[in-house]
Amino acid sequence: MRIHCRVIVFAFALTALPPLVAGEKPAVDLRHYQPWVGSWEVSSEWNTLLGYADKKSREGAVFDHPLSFRLSLDATPGESTSTDAYRDYREKIFPKLGHTIVATGRWETAFPPELEPGVETVCFLTVREGSTYLWVGAPYAVLYGGKVSFLEGAEPRHDALVIDFNSLSPPSDLRKRTADTVGFRRTAKD
Repeated sequence: MRIHCRVIVFAFALTALPPLVAGEKPAVDLRHYQPWVGSWEVSSEWNTLLGYADKKSREGAVFDHPLSFRLSLDATPGESTSTDAYRDYREKIFPKLGHTIVATGRWETAFPPELEPGVETVCFLTVREGSTYLWVGAPYAVLYGGKVSFLEGAEPRHDALVIDFNSLSPPSDLRKRTADTVGFRRTAKD
């Protein structure tokens, strides 16, 4: 049985950052993450390069992956969620995972129609051990997450995000790419 998830995660080398309180300015310059903001869609070219060109190569995937998503970031952390919910994530959930919130925002995604139409929810950018993650709230769990590599192209339409939706695996397994690794490109409308 496959788990339906709405996740995304971003990996980028950063130093450890202090936790944020609702209304505080981010500990990092959000302009660094602006290239990640916008609409993204599954890229057959990137997935072919990753070795996942067909359904057979996706056998063993744990998650159903979104066909597309739109990411936006708040100017001030905590804007997209209630103060109480933000405090719970900041003080109770992410510390247990060893993560620190550096930004919040909105996540809109689309799944294959036979699964469900999609979701719009809050998202959290966190850091842990030099990697940046994007966590997404979901109806069937507190949150899901994954690790992403951003590849900046010569121009924005050539940018790519490679998302490893297998980020909840043991750390030794995170070095391996799995059938839950998906390549996205910027949509033509962005």
